[in-house]
Amino acid sequence: MTATNAKIVLSTFWRKFDTYLRYVLSRFGIKPKSILGITPGRGHIRRDVADIIYESRSHEILAWLAMHPYPKSFVILDDREYAGLGVLKSRFVHTSSSVGITDRDAQEALKILRRPAGGAKDPVLGWLV
Repeated sequence: MTATNAKIVLSTFWRKFDTYLRYVLSRFGIKPKSILGITPGRGHIRRDVADIIYESRSHEILAWLAMHPYPKSFVILDDREYAGLGVLKSRFVHTSSSVGITDRDAQEALKILRRPAGGAKDPVLGWLV
């Protein structure tokens, strides 16, 4: 996080517990201001009433990107493969739910973050427009 000044958008089912997640992340040295927001859609809360229920986490991420269309760069770190489908695949690092983010995952995420969003090798933002 410090190497890139990255911000976090939560797409986890637990995203509606953002206050708690800010606390947990702060225990790992991640400042609460680093959390930029959450993706739209239904969270883990059973009674959650969302305007739209998305087909997958990838669709939630694409919806967030459509509402915030000009990130300099982004990477998706998730233990669920369906968070990096289609045009998001080139920006996805698949982590392990039993291990967490490894040094290898972090290095791959840095490599992706250093690649600007858009352009010929990144179809995501072109697809959104």
